[in-house]
Amino acid sequence: MGQVIIGIGGMLSIIGVTYFPATSIYFDTISALFVIGVASFYVLAVGGSTLQKISRFGKAALHAATLGFFIGLAGIAAMDDPPVAAHQVSIFVLVFGYVIHFVCNAIVERYENAEND
Repeated sequence: MGQVIIGIGGMLSIIGVTYFPATSIYFDTISALFVIGVASFYVLAVGGSTLQKISRFGKAALHAATLGFFIGLAGIAAMDDPPVAAHQVSIFVLVFGYVIHFVCNAIVERYENAEND
């Protein structure tokens, strides 16, 4: 369990240290709630074992992030003079979805390998 926590913490730390200081990113809580909410309801709808739920949550988060990105692009296209933050939020939604998928995939791979050994 300690290796999983250190591994995930290390992954998130490296992503955070390299990504966030290099940009003046505008974190949008609504976008994060959109990705997590859609993924949560997807998992609730399809069910499965614990590992299947984690795997499906990661995949659903990635799909929800893609959907959020396109919704954001449609909103930006409808604006006369969109602010820079609107572009950042639409792109950050994708990053958020990929990070969730990455972490969920690491957890599933770790415990699937432990079950098969």
